[in-house]
Amino acid sequence: MKRLRIAVIGAGHLGRIHAKLLRSLDQCELTAIVDTHLQAAQSLAQEHGCQAYEHHAALAGNVDLAVVATPTVFHFEVARWLLEQGVDVLIEKPISATLAEAETLVRLAEKHNRVLQIGHVERFNPAVAAAAEKTGRPWCIEASRTSGFTGRSTDIGVVLDLMIHDIDLVLSMVGPHAADAVQRIDAVGSSLMNCGEDIAQAWITFSSGCVAHLHASRVTPKAQREMQIHCDNGSALLDMNARTVQWMSLRDDIQNRSFDFEQLDAGQRASLKDDLFTDYLPLTNLPVADGNPLLEELVDFVQCVQQRRQPKVCGAQGRDALAIAEQVVAKIERTATDTGAARRAA
Repeated sequence: MKRLRIAVIGAGHLGRIHAKLLRSLDQCELTAIVDTHLQAAQSLAQEHGCQAYEHHAALAGNVDLAVVATPTVFHFEVARWLLEQGVDVLIEKPISATLAEAETLVRLAEKHNRVLQIGHVERFNPAVAAAAEKTGRPWCIEASRTSGFTGRSTDIGVVLDLMIHDIDLVLSMVGPHAADAVQRIDAVGSSLMNCGEDIAQAWITFSSGCVAHLHASRVTPKAQREMQIHCDNGSALLDMNARTVQWMSLRDDIQNRSFDFEQLDAGQRASLKDDLFTDYLPLTNLPVADGNPLLEELVDFVQCVQQRRQPKVCGAQGRDALAIAEQVVAKIERTATDTGAARRAA
């Protein structure tokens, strides 16, 4: 099979990682690096033995697929041009800076019959896959995603930078058309570094009754990517950094709601604290496969191009995650305005 010609557009932190991983794939050939800072493109291109360009228009007729790893504000311009040129595209999250841009990209991909994949890489995290094998439809999802301030992605706030990963995961867990089933969104946040909100809390309620509580911060000393998924049959406790999953199952009498703490004798009550996660709510470690999520994402992208099939995270799903993220940001802004007005009136 002919090797596919692929370009990486954006020679920053993620672009460098993508370029390195793509070199390990036999199905494609890394042919070009593009960056408006030509020196950065040339440095990375020299490292990988390919061409360097200052503008994506130089790729015309020279590539089959591309990874867009530019700042978010440029996603739309670059991806639109690529799709119109008949190039299959993987865009790092978020799909674009605005929902209107996302809608246009989804339509263009359909019009030109191109693969449009969005880089919500947590879908390829083996801990997420392990949890999915145990969980049913959730009634509550809690997620916390925090880091220190890196100085990257300062063109967007923490909702589009970090929280959108968990928004995408929540939508995939709640089920098909989850974005259309959102009944209410509440959110608060704060900007500390003067480049969009840096701390955000959001509560998303779905028509199924499921509630998602999401916390994101990029000004926190401790790096954290954790999630708890609560279902009728138990709870999955995920650490996406460590790639571990604990499963808390429910003893039969607890699951069928016949357990009554008040009926326990004094000895049983005394031992319940020590026995809670062995006898009543047994806690076990689920097996989690090895793997590099970003590499698996790229493999999926290349295979989708070869097989002409939809990716695990298609453009429409990236658009849906952005739609919810935009509502969270808008709610944060309204809450901040209302709070400020209330303080001034006090």
